[in-house]
Amino acid sequence: MTHFKYTHGGDIFGIARQLGVEPSEIIDLSSNISYRAPDFIYKLLQHHLEAVHHLPEPYSQSLLQQLAEQYQLPPSHFICGAGTTELLQWLGYCYASKTVLIVQPTYSDYERCTSCYGCKINYLILEEEHDFGFNVETFCKLATNAQVVFLCNPNNPTGILLEREVIAYLVRRFPDTLFVVDESYLPFVETNTPFTLVGLDLPNLVVLRSMSKIFAISGLRVGWLFSPNLALNEKIRDLMSPWSVNSLAQLVAKELVGANTADLARQIQRTKTEFIKEIVPIPGIQPFPGETNFVLIKSHQHTSHEIYDTFAQQKILIRDCSNFVGLDHSFIRISVKEESSMQLAVSVFKQLKSNVLYRHSD
Repeated sequence: MTHFKYTHGGDIFGIARQLGVEPSEIIDLSSNISYRAPDFIYKLLQHHLEAVHHLPEPYSQSLLQQLAEQYQLPPSHFICGAGTTELLQWLGYCYASKTVLIVQPTYSDYERCTSCYGCKINYLILEEEHDFGFNVETFCKLATNAQVVFLCNPNNPTGILLEREVIAYLVRRFPDTLFVVDESYLPFVETNTPFTLVGLDLPNLVVLRSMSKIFAISGLRVGWLFSPNLALNEKIRDLMSPWSVNSLAQLVAKELVGANTADLARQIQRTKTEFIKEIVPIPGIQPFPGETNFVLIKSHQHTSHEIYDTFAQQKILIRDCSNFVGLDHSFIRISVKEESSMQLAVSVFKQLKSNVLYRHSD
């Protein structure tokens, strides 16, 4: 099997092949998306399938206009792309060969999308013994030499959330450093609005937002970028394909701009709280709750490979976190889905044994 250096959760196809089952049989607790998409999306797609016969609207202009109206900002402050991953790719290109600081452990595409353009990568590794907390003084020492900084807020996989004022202070303190702040998981925070940096008028700020996570539309690939740095925005637009976001993705995204996700966030947090309450008494299991729709878990008795394999036997996909910088083979991540799936996960934890039968490829 082909080996990929940077791997992610959600590969139901790979595990289905290895188990000899259909992808639809896999319960995916590895990808950090909501457990369901809004019901109207399916009908919307069915009624507009003819959109695939035409080129998408260039540069998603109608979607950009809606974002501008939602945040009461000029459309020139926004760019839409085929998920935040595409936008990261172009940011990496624009800052090729620069010195980059990445706060780890975190999403691996920050490194992938900069290292492939010759950037020098430095890390600030948050420590487990401090519950992966962020130290401003330590960060400032390392940021002095950085030309680009990547922050995920709230962070994947730790779930740690930084206050808006803390990040704004750092952006202002280092005006010659570009800060890329990924807010893809912010909608899962029950009071996410006071934390967003969208609208902050600082030219060295880029904010990434994903529509894939909270709305469970990862397969459509749509995300957006905010920055008041109009020169950077224009450069990225010139590099992108005008049809980067496909017609169906644009159609759905326009219906989701400004959608109220508070009730869904509350439901996910309630389910998460109950899940954590049930696994805390299990010997050797240590959850790091965080503020998002997933839970980072450390095992003191089994390796992440063993736990992954045990869940796989039950056709459940979880995230082995051993390939995150700053984490070792004792960490896994579980995404919060509907209550029945979380109860199933609890039962697997309770039955966990050392003699696992299934092995997955590293």
